[in-house]
Parts: sequence; structure tokens; C-alpha cells
Amino acid sequence: EPVRSPAARRLRPPRWRDRRLALGIAIVLAAVLVGARVLATGARTAAVLVVARTLPAGHVLAAGDLRVDHVRLGSAGGAYWPAADESGLTGHPLVTGVGGGDLLPRSAVGQSASPQPTRVVSLPVDPSRLPPLAAGDLVDVFATVKPAGAGVGSTEAILRGVTYVGGGDTDSAGTVTVRLQVPVGDTGALVRASETAQIDVVLEQPAGDDAGDVGGAPVTGFSSSP
Repeated sequence: EPVRSPAARRLRPPRWRDRRLALGIAIVLAAVLVGARVLATGARTAAVLVVARTLPAGHVLAAGDLRVDHVRLGSAGGAYWPAADESGLTGHPLVTGVGGGDLLPRSAVGQSASPQPTRVVSLPVDPSRLPPLAAGDLVDVFATVKPAGAGVGSTEAILRGVTYVGGGDTDSAGTVTVRLQVPVGDTGALVRASETAQIDVVLEQPAGDDAGDVGGAPVTGFSSSP
């Protein structure tokens, strides 16, 4: 008896209503959407605050301490201060030190005491009595009066820990203009000192000594008290 060949089974072309086909299309579309969102998030930058120079713990933030940069943070964006908050951070102390060029973490900034009002005062300084300064540096200001005779002069620390705002202009007498951010109550003392005494500007170091006056007796007339 002749052997019969089995009947051929024809594959049916997939139909649009096939569940497996619909599921596959859905998976592909979902993968495309997720990938597009990941790429868009990675390419998005945020304006954040960056520390302009190394600042120690306890430093009170002032103009010039921070700058704005645009970086890709992704999900870590909430850990750093946005650029929009820059002005509101003036007067806040740092609870931890931050390196120059680093992003400013929210955890590094402490609560601010009520900042006192300030004024920007310009004063001429002999360039030989002025260290190299950058905006935001903290400086001490000393005034020295030399008597007309052969007596010994006296020196007083007029201001401690004020912020250098800028300067560098040289006048016809060869002095350099220095602009300092000064508490309102000390403005008059600094102006009087700049008119009648020799001014020295001293750059503070992070581990510097914030002790009182140096030299001899305080210079008469330089007290900020009336």
C-alpha cells in the first residue's frame, strides 16, 4: 500500500489582532519612550551655586563667595543650592568647609543670624601695604598715626573680618583704591582713619587669630563710638 505524505501545514500570517503582536509593539514603544526620557534628563542642565574659593567652616557667606554654573545633576539636584537662592544666602554661616570650585551643598549652610546692614567704602591704600586680594576675601584694617616729632606712633585695628569687594584702580598719587563691605556702625571710623592715618590691609587666613588690637594704645578719634 503506498505511503501517503502528511498534509502540509501552512503558517498563517500574523494578524493585527494577534495578542502577541500587540504585546510586542507595546513593549517596543515603552522602551523607546523610556530611552527618550532618560536621554532628555541626562542632557538637561541646572543653574546651581559653586563656591568661588575654598571656604572654612564658620565662614559667613558674602558677596563674591559664590558663582553660578550650569551642570547636569539628574536626581541629585535637590542636594545643592540653586542659583536663584544666591542673594538669600548672604549672611549665612558654613557648618562645614567647602573647596573652591565645588558645588554648594544644602547641608553645608547653617541658619543665619539677622545680618547687620552694611555699606561699601572706598579708601586709598599704599600698594606696598596691600596683599593680593580677590573679591570675597576677608581682611583686617589697621590704622597707624605717627606723631609730628620723634615720638612713637600707635596702631589700632579699625575693622576685623570685613569683605573685600573689589578695587585695583590707581590714582595720580600712586595709591590703590580698595572697596570694602563695612558694617554701618563702623563706616565713620574707617573714613576718619583713611583721612588721617596710614592704612594697612591684612588678609585673613582660615586659621588666623581674631584677637583684639595690636601695637600701642588705640589711636585717638578712631573709635566708632560717638
